[in-house]
Amino acid sequence: MPTTVQISRSGRWVNGVRPWRVVIDGKTVGSVPPHTERVDVSVTPGHHVMRLESSRLARSRDVPFDVNEGQTVKFSTRPRPFGALVVPFSVIAAVKPDIWIILKPDNS
Repeated sequence: MPTTVQISRSGRWVNGVRPWRVVIDGKTVGSVPPHTERVDVSVTPGHHVMRLESSRLARSRDVPFDVNEGQTVKFSTRPRPFGALVVPFSVIAAVKPDIWIILKPDNS
């Protein structure tokens, strides 16, 4: 049985603008294309750290996780809703780029 990370992506129109790279343990291992609801990525069993990146200044926080042989670990992700605050948050992202994408374990 494969060992898998399953990423479910949701959000408003911003969600469909560009793909998000899946980075596990510092290496790009896949992507979540625009308008895609779910992506599965194979991983080795053990401890890992994952983040999603849209660009150098738009990414999620690093999320550590453990996965056992044959297990599927689920995550959900969406863009952070900023609305009219896009310009101020663009400035903040230059210093803290991990505010744009929300990535969290999905225990459903």
